[in-house]
Amino acid sequence: MTGRQGYGVRRDLQRPRTVMTPATARRLTAPLTSTALAVLLAGCGSGTPKDAAPASYPTGRTSVAVAAGDDFSLTVAYNASLGEAWYVVDPGPDRAVLRARGTDYVSDTGGTPVPGAGGTRHYRFHAVAAGATKVVLRHCPVNACKGSTPAAPPPGTAPGSIRPSRLITYTITVS
Repeated sequence: MTGRQGYGVRRDLQRPRTVMTPATARRLTAPLTSTALAVLLAGCGSGTPKDAAPASYPTGRTSVAVAAGDDFSLTVAYNASLGEAWYVVDPGPDRAVLRARGTDYVSDTGGTPVPGAGGTRHYRFHAVAAGATKVVLRHCPVNACKGSTPAAPPPGTAPGSIRPSRLITYTITVS
């Protein structure tokens, strides 16, 4: 026996090579292309997706127009470590037009809040029916609203406060 045996690839076990013609390639890729296009276009509906985040309106945008059935939030810069607080001033919005849905806090640092870092407080609402109403928020910097709690917001600025409290009035129109 000459040479090495068993180290090469046996020719009788190799698969024959297939050459794909352009016509075969088109026939195979056309269904894939149309399926991919259908999947992409399925997300291009005319309405807002159900899981989309509700619209939010910062303190610089106090005129709000929404449709009945919409959820939205009024947002304020907030830093509890500075001793500040925000309150919804009574009597609150007209409940026939707008319903409060609670508040959320989102830290500027993303995930876990970091001591001393600020964030954004979201006052969430649901537009019930057509009409107009107002939401008034009171900002109380440190010591500006002494002795107040969310259940008993302050009527005004406490005497001797360095920075006065301020009011922000949102006008909400529901169509």
